[in-house]
Amino acid sequence: MSAVVDSAFPEDTRDNSLYLILAPPEKVHEMNISIMKKILGQGFTPLIITVNQPYKVLAKTYLREGIDISKIYVIDTVTQ
Repeated sequence: MSAVVDSAFPEDTRDNSLYLILAPPEKVHEMNISIMKKILGQGFTPLIITVNQPYKVLAKTYLREGIDISKIYVIDTVTQ
Protein backbone atom coordinates (compact mmCIF):
# COMPACT_ATOMS: atom_id res chain seq x y z
CA MET A 1 0.00 0.00 0.00
CA SER A 2 1.38 3.41 -0.84
CA ALA A 3 2.53 5.86 1.80
CA VAL A 4 0.11 8.44 0.40
CA VAL A 5 -2.87 6.18 1.10
CA ASP A 6 -1.58 5.22 4.54
CA SER A 7 -1.27 8.84 5.59
CA ALA A 8 -4.61 9.88 4.04
CA PHE A 9 -6.75 7.03 5.36
CA PRO A 10 -7.00 6.09 9.04
CA GLU A 11 -6.11 2.58 10.22
CA ASP A 12 -9.49 2.02 11.85
CA THR A 13 -12.59 3.63 10.35
CA ARG A 14 -15.05 2.31 12.93
CA ASP A 15 -15.94 5.79 14.14
CA ASN A 16 -18.92 6.13 11.73
CA SER A 17 -17.30 9.01 9.87
CA LEU A 18 -17.51 9.82 6.19
CA TYR A 19 -14.19 10.27 4.41
CA LEU A 20 -13.46 12.17 1.22
CA ILE A 21 -10.08 11.35 -0.25
CA LEU A 22 -8.60 13.78 -2.75
CA ALA A 23 -5.84 12.55 -5.02
CA PRO A 24 -3.73 14.00 -7.79
CA PRO A 25 -4.75 12.62 -11.20
CA GLU A 26 -1.68 10.40 -11.48
CA LYS A 27 -2.48 8.71 -8.14
CA VAL A 28 -6.28 8.25 -8.43
CA HIS A 29 -6.17 4.65 -9.67
CA GLU A 30 -3.57 3.52 -7.11
CA MET A 31 -5.37 5.20 -4.21
CA ASN A 32 -8.78 3.90 -5.27
CA ILE A 33 -7.56 0.29 -5.31
CA SER A 34 -5.66 0.63 -2.04
CA ILE A 35 -8.55 2.27 -0.21
CA MET A 36 -11.07 -0.29 -1.49
CA LYS A 37 -8.88 -3.15 -0.29
CA LYS A 38 -8.45 -1.48 3.09
CA ILE A 39 -12.20 -0.83 3.53
CA LEU A 40 -13.12 -4.39 2.53
CA GLY A 41 -10.33 -5.77 4.72
CA GLN A 42 -11.95 -4.09 7.73
CA GLY A 43 -15.23 -5.85 6.96
CA PHE A 44 -17.14 -2.85 5.66
CA THR A 45 -19.38 -2.68 2.59
CA PRO A 46 -18.40 0.43 0.59
CA LEU A 47 -20.75 2.59 -1.45
CA ILE A 48 -19.01 4.14 -4.45
CA ILE A 49 -20.43 7.08 -6.36
CA THR A 50 -18.62 7.06 -9.67
CA VAL A 51 -18.60 10.33 -11.58
CA ASN A 52 -15.94 9.67 -14.20
CA GLN A 53 -15.94 5.93 -14.99
CA PRO A 54 -18.88 3.74 -15.97
CA TYR A 55 -19.66 0.85 -13.62
CA LYS A 56 -18.52 -1.73 -16.19
CA VAL A 57 -15.05 -0.16 -16.39
CA LEU A 58 -14.80 0.17 -12.61
CA ALA A 59 -15.94 -3.45 -12.10
CA LYS A 60 -13.32 -4.77 -14.57
CA THR A 61 -10.62 -2.80 -12.78
CA TYR A 62 -11.65 -4.14 -9.38
CA LEU A 63 -11.87 -7.73 -10.62
CA ARG A 64 -8.42 -7.44 -12.21
CA GLU A 65 -7.07 -6.21 -8.86
CA GLY A 66 -8.68 -9.10 -6.94
CA ILE A 67 -11.52 -7.05 -5.41
CA ASP A 68 -14.80 -8.94 -4.97
CA ILE A 69 -17.40 -6.65 -6.59
CA SER A 70 -20.26 -8.55 -4.93
CA LYS A 71 -19.20 -6.86 -1.69
CA ILE A 72 -19.60 -3.28 -2.93
CA TYR A 73 -22.43 -0.97 -3.96
CA VAL A 74 -22.02 1.46 -6.85
CA ILE A 75 -24.03 4.48 -7.92
CA ASP A 76 -23.06 5.09 -11.55
CA THR A 77 -23.63 8.73 -12.52
CA VAL A 78 -21.90 8.26 -15.88
CA THR A 79 -23.94 5.57 -17.66
CA GLN A 80 -27.36 6.60 -18.91
